[in-house]
Amino acid sequence: MTSRQAKFSRRKTAQQAEVGSIPQPADSDRRESCRHDLLKFLVTYFPHSTGLHPFSEGHERAISRMQRAILDGGRYAQAVFRGWAKTTISENAAIWAAVYGHRRFIVVIGADKGAADDNISSIKTEFETNELLAADFPEIGKPVAALEGKVQRCASQTVDGDLTHIRWTGDTLVMPAVKVEGEPSVSSGVIIAARGNTGRIRGL
Repeated sequence: MTSRQAKFSRRKTAQQAEVGSIPQPADSDRRESCRHDLLKFLVTYFPHSTGLHPFSEGHERAISRMQRAILDGGRYAQAVFRGWAKTTISENAAIWAAVYGHRRFIVVIGADKGAADDNISSIKTEFETNELLAADFPEIGKPVAALEGKVQRCASQTVDGDLTHIRWTGDTLVMPAVKVEGEPSVSSGVIIAARGNTGRIRGL
């Protein structure tokens, strides 16, 4: 390959990897109203799952405890029956913790590796297909959409010329590192990992 061809190839690759500038949220007020309200976030941004039906008092109590644990720390155990939507609520709560930067490292634990893989797959699907979420959190939505499901694009992806360091694998998601108005977004570099209950958890 000649020097000119090599330069052209590198330039073309860089152009394909460049996402472009991040737009403003579609509805900043809607986004801000859910920043410290997990229940409202679950209802607002997931109209086809956690926003499909009204929550019971039991759901609201559990969600309130989850919110306190995410925002302030602490632990609690909640035993509920099958069909209570605990998995979906937990997955969407992990998304809430990530997009607002409430937590830098989030681990979702499934009953086994298969369940954990399903957890991360569901979370990925929301980031990839939830148009409302992508519109109000474009600093995540635009880079994720640019991947088009191709993991190999992660290593070279850039926003305004800077690498995003996004990671989009079967068990770990790293939110894209992008700048909004000159400052790193609150979700930059936030990690969501999924592990099976019988796998290696200690030390994470």
